[in-house]
Amino acid sequence: MTVAASVLALVLVMSAVGSSALLWLGPTFGNVRHGYELLTGSTVVLLAWGGWAALAGPLVALEGTPGARDGDLARTLLVVMIALSVAALVTLMVRVPDVLARVLGLAATIAGVAAFWPLATIRAAGGGAGGVTQGVVELLLGA
Repeated sequence: MTVAASVLALVLVMSAVGSSALLWLGPTFGNVRHGYELLTGSTVVLLAWGGWAALAGPLVALEGTPGARDGDLARTLLVVMIALSVAALVTLMVRVPDVLARVLGLAATIAGVAAFWPLATIRAAGGGAGGVTQGVVELLLGA
């Protein structure tokens, strides 16, 4: 994986997952103006979309290796995160009960966290210290 694009992708993905977790799990949900949740949710979608796009370049270098399959899985999980986040935002916009939006947002966060596993697997296959477990921990701490 190319270093600059990989770092950009990881920073965007970790920022998206961390922001999503804070938005949907934070005590401010439902207690602040509606526009705050919409703005933060939109930012999460854009960060995740940027991370998804930034991963495309580094994964070209992995074609033909087992890491390519892990990279594709990570990108697929990011697409699921983006779709669920957009669905949560739409439910907030049309004033469906906040519980549905929160459930969709939590599902999006879980999909984002799940994307950490294949990314950590790629790191471990490249000789990363501590294996997959340490890679996942590092990504969670970054988020």
